[in-house]
Amino acid sequence: MSSVCVSMSVTSLIGIVAIGAGCLSLRRGWSGSHKSTLRRLWVIAGWLLIAAGLYVYVMLYGAERGAALMLCVLGIAAFGVVAFSYSRKPIRKSAARAPLAPSIRGSRVWAGFIRFLLAGPVSFIAATGIGLAIAIQAPMNEADRLILGGSLVPFLWGGGMAWTLADDKVIRAMIVLLGAGAAGFAIATV
Repeated sequence: MSSVCVSMSVTSLIGIVAIGAGCLSLRRGWSGSHKSTLRRLWVIAGWLLIAAGLYVYVMLYGAERGAALMLCVLGIAAFGVVAFSYSRKPIRKSAARAPLAPSIRGSRVWAGFIRFLLAGPVSFIAATGIGLAIAIQAPMNEADRLILGGSLVPFLWGGGMAWTLADDKVIRAMIVLLGAGAAGFAIATV
């Protein structure tokens, strides 16, 4: 029994090393400090190493658990690569003294209030309409429809908020959010 555990640990470690090396290879390929053909080779090697790590985890733990574990290891390895390759550059004196750019939006009270309404309740209603449409009308079994529809609502709500607050055209955001919400509720009731 102990030899099986050691074997699984060593194999799992091989998967971790392959995924970590893949992340490092991708970082080096995407850094832009090499010729384009060499950069492509680094990127290809990185994806192949990550695929090899996926293969190791799928063979070791099965398709469902192995893929989930590989994604966890990939996230941790990518975070580690980014954290350890961080370098702080000194701020130039001319950039430090430059005034901050003013916002291109005007300071109208009504536009801020409409933006608040669109980012909060209207975005939520639109996300709920789309989630209901998926939960009721998607061509899947009932459990998958309910889980997918319910899981998408917070992401769609956050996306609607971010887009509404980032877009300078408040009318465009209002039309799209109201249209998406109305279409979602209409599809859900069909």
